[in-house]
Amino acid sequence: MLFNSYIFLFAFLPLAFAGFALLAGRDDRRPAKIWLIVCSLAFYGWFAVADVPVILTSIAGNYLLARAIAAARGEAGCVRRTKLFRLGVAANVALLAYFKYTRFFLTDVLSLFGLTVPSPMIVLPLGISFFTFQQIIFLRDIRSGAVTRFRFLDYVFCVTFFPHLIAGPIIKYKNILAQLGSRAFFGLSSVFAASGLAWLTLGLVKKVLIADLIAPFANEVFGQAAAGGPLGSAAAWAGVLAYTFQIYFDFSGYSDMAIGLALLFKIELPVNFDSPYKSRSIVEFWRRWHITLSWFLRECLYIPLGGNRHGALRQYANLLATMLLGGLWHGAGYGFILWGGAHGLALAVTHAVTRRAGPGGESGRTAHLAAVAATFALTALAWVLFRAETLPAAGRVYAALFGAGGGGGPAYGWTVWSALAGCAAVSFLAPNTQQIMAGVRPRIEAFLTPGEPPAPRFLQWRPTVAWAALLGALFFVVVTNLSNATDFLYFQF
Repeated sequence: MLFNSYIFLFAFLPLAFAGFALLAGRDDRRPAKIWLIVCSLAFYGWFAVADVPVILTSIAGNYLLARAIAAARGEAGCVRRTKLFRLGVAANVALLAYFKYTRFFLTDVLSLFGLTVPSPMIVLPLGISFFTFQQIIFLRDIRSGAVTRFRFLDYVFCVTFFPHLIAGPIIKYKNILAQLGSRAFFGLSSVFAASGLAWLTLGLVKKVLIADLIAPFANEVFGQAAAGGPLGSAAAWAGVLAYTFQIYFDFSGYSDMAIGLALLFKIELPVNFDSPYKSRSIVEFWRRWHITLSWFLRECLYIPLGGNRHGALRQYANLLATMLLGGLWHGAGYGFILWGGAHGLALAVTHAVTRRAGPGGESGRTAHLAAVAATFALTALAWVLFRAETLPAAGRVYAALFGAGGGGGPAYGWTVWSALAGCAAVSFLAPNTQQIMAGVRPRIEAFLTPGEPPAPRFLQWRPTVAWAALLGALFFVVVTNLSNATDFLYFQF
């Protein structure tokens, strides 16, 4: 069941909200929590019922470990807490590795050594990467003492809450727990609901009316490369740019929808996407793209590896290792690993240049635009490794980009290039959803990147008739195009 589907928008969501509305006014909040847990598991099981036991087993195992960690006290308990935490991390990683990487190891890795091993049929449970990371963060907070009080019902709710279950954002348990225990959150509110519907509609527009409409151009070009067919330079650039904007609006749309859906139930999720193509460096890009995943990689990989505490060379190695693992997290394939390696290398080079030249002051407009253009070009070229079905296919796309593809292939006219230009204009020039919604409560974690003001006043959302009419018209256009809707790209991770 997709957020961008008829059954979700016109059956599941109204039913989930109606049941919540009947229960949310009670002093006892447990019935409302149970209702949303049941709805969330139904939402999850709609994709594959067989995946439900996997997530429930993971939740039960992590909860029992958390109780054991919390019960360990004193000096001896400190050692026990550490051992139990490491056991929990190992168990979570082992579960993820079994489902996600077993076939890759048995087929791709062992074949490098001339070994052939029968590959079992293992179906990857939906969202396992996200709910696994979610629970590792929970165990870490229990071990550190950041979370001292937790109930099973609240924990299950935090993991399964359907707006973030499949593709994030990765949430901090203590933040959601604070909302569940506050009368200011988790209930009915016309302000929250109106704001949530605005976020949801803007996300649907990005996904259905932008990402899904340019996806065929990317699919055609990368399909041609996978088949070994001829590919001209113009077609290759069109395909690469199409995918660059497809994944941008696909994930941006999902992130907006997740926030909007949570707001309907008066729950605030963190911002996970902040106009990353406006970044002036690859370091800034990773502060804006999949913000909660970047935070997880920093807190749970980069800093434990040593971060920047042991000299420059160690820092560069830590950056590279973190991003290689980040690439592998996205998928079991050499393309994902190389994509992560490319970003890790770019991060290391950026830090090396900054260390040598010193932090730059205010730059002129030309330097700013050049930095944004260079970062965008690097990001777009790296997406080839991410999207191509095989490394040879990626090589053919790179060759075609620079005129060595033999010519031919798809021929795109002004319609395609105009669509890509429109995507670029929105990505680089338009205010993002946070800026549009910045003047109205709830302000999602009051999140605006430093130096970025709210949108111009006439573009700032207000609960007015004019905005309702505009968003209603956009929603109508979205609904008429839902038959062409596709899965979110990040669902596969």
